Amino acid sequence: MSKVSSDQIVVSKYDHEAEEYREVAYILAPKVELKSIDSLKDIAVGNYVEIVYVVKGGKKIATAITVEESFYEEGYTPSETYEEEPEYSPEGTEY
Repeated sequence: MSKVSSDQIVVSKYDHEAEEYREVAYILAPKVELKSIDSLKDIAVGNYVEIVYVVKGGKKIATAITVEESFYEEGYTPSETYEEEPEYSPEGTEY
């Protein structure tokens, strides 16, 4: 999560076509359902959020938000757990 206010939440999402992160804004529905938190003040920058939304008039309206602790707050760093797979090459592959 990047930003939160009383009327919207902005999250960074990975755009696979552009191969980069982009900020996506969601307008909060008047009766947005908050799961695992009591209020919007409980959402912190860096938290992982799951957003259920509908599109109305070309705008994304968040109807439910679930918050989980950030992977980074739990000690996760991509360099520690992510390894690139070698490219597949049928010649040189032994079974």
